[in-house]
Parts: sequence; C-alpha cells; structure tokens
Amino acid sequence: MITFLLSLSIAAGQNGTEKQLTRKATIKDVARAAGVSDMTVSRAANRPESVSVETRGKIFDAMESLGYKPNALARSMRRRSTHQIGYLTADLTITPNAIMAQSAGQTFAEAGYRQIIAISNGQLELEHKFLEQFQSGIVDGMIPMISDESSQKTVDLLQNCGVPIVAIDRDLPFTVDAVLSDHRAPMIKAVKYLHDIGHRDIALLCSPQTMRPGRIRSAAFVEAAQQLGHTDPEARVFSMPQRPEEAFAATQFLLSRADRPTALIAAANQLTFGVLQAIQSLGMSIPCDVSVIGADDTIVSPLFRPALTMISRDLVEIGKAAAGLLIERLRQPETAVGRILMLGSDVVLRDSCSSPQKKK
Repeated sequence: MITFLLSLSIAAGQNGTEKQLTRKATIKDVARAAGVSDMTVSRAANRPESVSVETRGKIFDAMESLGYKPNALARSMRRRSTHQIGYLTADLTITPNAIMAQSAGQTFAEAGYRQIIAISNGQLELEHKFLEQFQSGIVDGMIPMISDESSQKTVDLLQNCGVPIVAIDRDLPFTVDAVLSDHRAPMIKAVKYLHDIGHRDIALLCSPQTMRPGRIRSAAFVEAAQQLGHTDPEARVFSMPQRPEEAFAATQFLLSRADRPTALIAAANQLTFGVLQAIQSLGMSIPCDVSVIGADDTIVSPLFRPALTMISRDLVEIGKAAAGLLIERLRQPETAVGRILMLGSDVVLRDSCSSPQKKK
C-alpha cells in the first residue's frame, strides 16, 4: 500500500497561494447548458472514455462559458484515471480513524489504487482547502470524513466535487453512497445494561450534534433512559469536541458535584481517555466509585485495569466497505448513486461496571 500525506503547502495550491471558492455554477448548471444529465457530466469528468467526443465537447464548452473550474475539469476530461483516491480525516492519532484509513488504503492498493490522506486537524478552513485540492484532478474519487456536517461550504464543495464520493458515518443533504454504523442499538443496550445492574443516574459524553454519531447516540441515550423511567436524561447529555481534555474537564465537573452520576458513557474513543484521566485525578476508582462504558473498542481496551466495557464496531470492515463501494462506483459509474451499507455495533462487557455504591 502506498499512502501519501497532503501537507499545508499542497492544500494552499500549486503556487502556495490560497484559492477562494468563487464558483457561480454547479454541475446541474453545466448539465442544463450542455443538454445532458448530471451523471453524464460526472462521467465525462471521471471516465472520459465512456462519453462520446461530441458530448464531451458540449460539456467542456458549457463549463468554460459558465466559469465552472474549466481548467481543472478540462484536465480531468482529457486524462485517463489517476488511480488515486483522496481520503480526508480530521486526525490520524485517533485510533479508530487510523484503523479505518489503513483498512481502506489496503483495499484500494489491492485494487490498483493509491490512497492520498489529507489530515485537517478538525479545522474547517484547512478541510475546505483539501477538498478543493482533491477537486483539481489529482484523484478519481473521495472518502471525506468531514468534521462538521452543518458547514454549508463543505456541503457545496462535496456536492460539486466532480468525482464519486463515499461517506463514512456522515449524513449529507444530497444522495451519496455511504457506510454507516448503527449507533442506536448499542447505546440502548448500554443504558439498559447499566439500568439492570442498578444505575438510575447515568451521564453521556458524546461528540457534537453537528455530527451523525453524536446526534444518534444522544437521541438513543435519551430514548432508552426515558423508557426506563430515568429523570430528565436530556440534562445528562454533554456534547463536546472529540478531545481528551474536553472529556477530562466535563468529568471532573460532573464527579465533583454532590449529585454526581453513578455511571458515565463516553461515546467516542478520545472522550473515553479523558474520562479515565479525570477519574484517576480525582482519586476515584472504577467501578467502585463510578462505572464507565467507553466507545470504539480496540486491542488496548482489555489491557486497562479494570478492563473496559466498550461499545464496539468493526473499524476494519468499515474502511474496507467504504473502499469497496468507491471501487465499484469507479468501475460501474452507471450504477444508481445512493447505496447505503449499515454495519452493526455491539457492547463488549468487561470489568468497568458494577452496581452503584452509596455516595460518600
């Protein structure tokens, strides 16, 4: 597997100068002007050999007249496949992100593609620059793990990118192939498990509501807690960026209160680490003082003492499935867009939960 890392200098453009998104036209405008379908425009840009020379000429003329990135897309229309795939992620130091990216990269390599990884550090401006760079003809397709679904500029860039994309665990306001994780079922199972061993005051630390995992996990938490008769579970949902220091501060705040929860669910890998650090800093023990369920089970989870009960999903399979969908799309562009693969998740029970003790 050959993997490249896009740097800031590449993100800024070939000459090191920043690009500004000044597009006034969309693929739909180009298709309308050329008298063809949106899919034909996409095929002309990504697989020029599948479109007649005459039709390609009409599309190119329309792009040029509308000012729709004519140079970049013209290059795409004149070239054969680059056999390169763009993979956008926020942070590869987050273990689940690294596992998914590596799995996708291996799948692409086995199919003869090279994966280019762009790391945005969760910065929207940098993310937009990477997406613009991917639009410029250097890749045949994209897997964009965007950091904020509510960003209209991000949505616009993806919708008009001109290459096939496959989303991983993201909800986008247009039809796209996607690999999604079932976050609802394991969250309900986790809440019920804690309830069954005696917990009636559970707090959830989760990723922001601008992200699909955070929205689904928090909604499932509230749903399950309400059905079990817990009091005001919405007040026990804490959304935050996926950084250990955020979970550390939130956990210290929660566990220092007289009405502290008896159990915590950290519904993201980095939040789990922050929770554990905060509990240790307070001189408390797991599960005697507080029960903990983490998320995104990895090989290190059983090595903690106590071994961590975790919400688990097959991260290798997620990356492999996303790459597989994109490869199929590139090889069979006529297939209808909108294929969704929903992959299951579960709760792996270990030693970090027990019946609540009386608060001291």
